[in-house]
Amino acid sequence: MPQRRSFEDILLLERLRKAVGRINPMIPADVREDAIKQIQRLNSPELIANNKAFHRMLTEGIKVSYHKDGADRGDLVWLIDFNNPQNNEFLVTNQFTIIEEHKNIALEVLKKLLNDEIKARVKKNLVQSRSLMEMLEDSIKKYHNKVVTAAEVIEELITLSKEIKRMDKEPQEMGLSEFEYAFYTAIADNDSARELMQKEKLKVIVKRTLRQYGYPPDMQALATETVLKQAELIADEITKSSLTLGLQISTGR
Repeated sequence: MPQRRSFEDILLLERLRKAVGRINPMIPADVREDAIKQIQRLNSPELIANNKAFHRMLTEGIKVSYHKDGADRGDLVWLIDFNNPQNNEFLVTNQFTIIEEHKNIALEVLKKLLNDEIKARVKKNLVQSRSLMEMLEDSIKKYHNKVVTAAEVIEELITLSKEIKRMDKEPQEMGLSEFEYAFYTAIADNDSARELMQKEKLKVIVKRTLRQYGYPPDMQALATETVLKQAELIADEITKSSLTLGLQISTGR
């Protein structure tokens, strides 16, 4: 049986009313209702402020005042019976989706957190932040186009969050500073630059090998270029041979 009328209902009001009445039997019903309205009126634009205010209500009680026996009196309406735990009711849910103004709150909060996190990286690493933002926008676009469900897009955003954490470890693993890593990713984003970087790595490897085996220093530069050129020729020859063999197989020759 549904516990609320729609996903826009944050509180399970009937359960809450029964619990408040059970825990606070000496408080007049209309005063208990006023306490519940105080919960419903938590409307700070800051989520953290709302959480803190509600936490105080849970732990310190809700302040109420009413007229009794010819005098005004103040009291507290408790949401949890700390003296008698058996008097409380606990409801375990697998998921609790909240939609406010046709928006999934959990999704919106996660999207904002990731968006802010990615924007904070722009000055440090433009290429990386651009890539992450594209991933975020792609996930949200799929959700808006109903390609994925809210649960699925939230899972994608959690995966993106993990990817951000993984990227944070890369500079240290590569032995680079943040600025060096940013420069590296900027260069690696270009196909031609990537090819050049691979060649430069090969040059370093060849030079180290020549030096290791005592090759004359003044001849190392020429030898390095010769080795690389020979490697390119061999690679071209292997490619041509593979293409010829593939053609023969496909034609049955």
